[in-house]
Parts: sequence; C-alpha cells; structure tokens
Amino acid sequence: MSAYDTATQEGTDAELTDFDGRPDDCDCWDAELPCWPCYRDGFDVPNPNAGVE
Repeated sequence: MSAYDTATQEGTDAELTDFDGRPDDCDCWDAELPCWPCYRDGFDVPNPNAGVE
C-alpha cells in the first residue's frame, strides 16, 4: 500500500462482523475478566462475543 492509497475494509460478512480488534487467540469465557491474550493487547473487559457463533 502506498501513502496515497486509502485504507478500506474488505472481506466477507463474517470477517467484517468479527472485526473488533480482539487477538486471534482470544479465549474469553469469564464474565468479569478478559483472557490473557485480550488483557495483553489492552482490553480491560472480556470479549462480549465470546461463545457466540
């Protein structure tokens, strides 16, 4: 990508829906604390979509 290209978000509906910046190795399950990968990446709350298919 050059400096003159504009950033666009392309992908399938599932890819666009799941795009929330969470790490690929997210394994949140607790309702109060984020998993280590999310905490390491700066998230203070667990993934609200955890367990949702």
